[in-house]
Amino acid sequence: MSKKQNDKFSFWPRDWLGGTTGMTAAERGVYIDLLCCQWQRGPMQEAQALLAGRAEPELVRQDFSQKFHRNPDGSWQHNRLEQERKRK
Repeated sequence: MSKKQNDKFSFWPRDWLGGTTGMTAAERGVYIDLLCCQWQRGPMQEAQALLAGRAEPELVRQDFSQKFHRNPDGSWQHNRLEQERKRK
């Protein structure tokens, strides 16, 4: 995949709104940052995610526990995002 193709992913507003109902604006902000970082770098270790979360460790951990899957190697990934990557 070329770098230019890797710079974007599909975004479905209805799915986003449905999947983030009940989240605060700060929680949604950390969540989209984590998704963008995973898209660029792949599954993340917690330390990388904490940097992506912009010093909001409690929100990063909350998003991980609710929206991400922990891999055997200890990295975290959002499974739907990885499915979208495979479609490209």
